[in-house]
Amino acid sequence: MEGLAIEEDEDTGIQIEQNLLEQGISIDNCFVGQFLTSAVIHFQSMKTTLSNVWRPLGGVSISDIGENRYLFRFYHKIDVDRVEENGPWNFNSHLLILYRLKEGDVPLSVPLNLVPFWVLVNDVPPGCMSKGVARQLENFVGQFLIYDSEKVTLGYKGIMRIRIAVDVRRPLKL
Repeated sequence: MEGLAIEEDEDTGIQIEQNLLEQGISIDNCFVGQFLTSAVIHFQSMKTTLSNVWRPLGGVSISDIGENRYLFRFYHKIDVDRVEENGPWNFNSHLLILYRLKEGDVPLSVPLNLVPFWVLVNDVPPGCMSKGVARQLENFVGQFLIYDSEKVTLGYKGIMRIRIAVDVRRPLKL
């Protein structure tokens, strides 16, 4: 250690080209997920089953990242959107909690407690079929996400279709 010296040219940092940085793994099309169970999940069976159910156009790779969490990497945005919109998903009757990763997220520390569900609200009085009324239901059933205004025929029957996020840590309200 006595003969160790830092020369001036060694003191400068290295420059990495932007296109080399972009070749790293992107999390744009990734989910991190966990099954709501204490049972052991057979990884290969889960991987095969979900790949067959989702049938992604661009493919999917599923990795076990530890702590009962899995990384789902899709290779096409259409597949990511379809999986997100058509959930929730399950494997062997175990609910899969998915979180769509954003830039800066750490897969092992993102919260996995909200699951989106479509809910039908029956006996809605005429004139109350609106996004505003749907939002007021938020405190009762869960966090409001979407009001499905495209299902107009349901409104004639007094049925409102909304998408909510349910916190799996809390008991369901009936």
